[in-house]
Amino acid sequence: MKKRFLLSMPLLVSFSTTVSATTPTPVGVWSGTIGQSPITVCFQESGQQAIYYYQRYQMPIPMTLQDGFWVEKEQTGRWMLTEQHGNQMKGQWTTVSGEKALSLSLTFDYRGLDQNCATEAFLSPHLKSLIWQKGAWQDWFGWQYREVKYGGDTSMALSPQFPNSLAINATLRAHLTSEDRIERQLDTLADALEHSRSSKYDETAVTPVFLNGLWLGIRFYEWAVGTGARGINYYTRYFSLATGEAVNPWTWFITLPEKQDKYDNPYSNPLPQIMRDKFEQKMAETPEDIASQEAAEDINFPDCDDLDPGYYQISLKQNGLQFWERAIGDGCEREFFLTPEAAMPYANAEGKQALSQFAKLIQMNQ
Repeated sequence: MKKRFLLSMPLLVSFSTTVSATTPTPVGVWSGTIGQSPITVCFQESGQQAIYYYQRYQMPIPMTLQDGFWVEKEQTGRWMLTEQHGNQMKGQWTTVSGEKALSLSLTFDYRGLDQNCATEAFLSPHLKSLIWQKGAWQDWFGWQYREVKYGGDTSMALSPQFPNSLAINATLRAHLTSEDRIERQLDTLADALEHSRSSKYDETAVTPVFLNGLWLGIRFYEWAVGTGARGINYYTRYFSLATGEAVNPWTWFITLPEKQDKYDNPYSNPLPQIMRDKFEQKMAETPEDIASQEAAEDINFPDCDDLDPGYYQISLKQNGLQFWERAIGDGCEREFFLTPEAAMPYANAEGKQALSQFAKLIQMNQ
């Protein structure tokens, strides 16, 4: 998602308003009061939309201009701006029914360089309204976890009894409150307010999906609102039960690039050349069909010739590793399965150690 906040230094001198006793046409960010309550408001460049919040509550309230009134989105009130003199503006807030009325007073603050209400200076106070929410404990393979939310973003927390839960929970919490995640929330909020969308946050979900004697797997799902299927992103993060540290199985085979070009996470990567030469073709639909290295060699679908190098995720299974491409609707996604022994020739030193432990665990459980 495009980040706008780097372009949002305010101009403190100019703004496009018409000085009038009856028809003010404000633009930019203003501060003032409704009755005795301090507020901040931003009027869009279009002259048809605005957003304001009470400084005490920090919850943005969208407004649209209708028949000379600025009407709040939920029909909770409306503004009538009656006079403007330079940087000062006055008017009245009323309920839509007109039963209650409060004086309205505004002073011009600044106008953003991007000429809209998506500036960091205007929206950053919304951070104060991001609160933690904790769900009920849920049972999972004899352990417990619960969903946690920070603002509109979702993660999870493990019960204290889970192995190395303190370290794992700290990593999950740091991810949820990272600068990138919070900036994403602000960016999505700004976009929703500007386009009058009901969804103020991206859709996110976090669920535990894998557990053996070595690793825990947690699936992350994200959908950027307003983007359709192309805005869907999902991946699985793994953690060592022995240390609580994050584990990415791709590091068993490659050195992760600093920037991943296709998907915005380090969990989808092209195969190393030695694996690409052997496995990158149209594979059978289920891992049972290609349960060994040899069975995967000559399976090819003619309708999917000349495919570009794929981006694969690695899912740990109880008996091995599943390499798979995300489905994009053409039916040409590829996948293959390798036991730890079959994957060993393609692994680096770190990978060989992890795969050796994996193979021993499988043998113990047989």
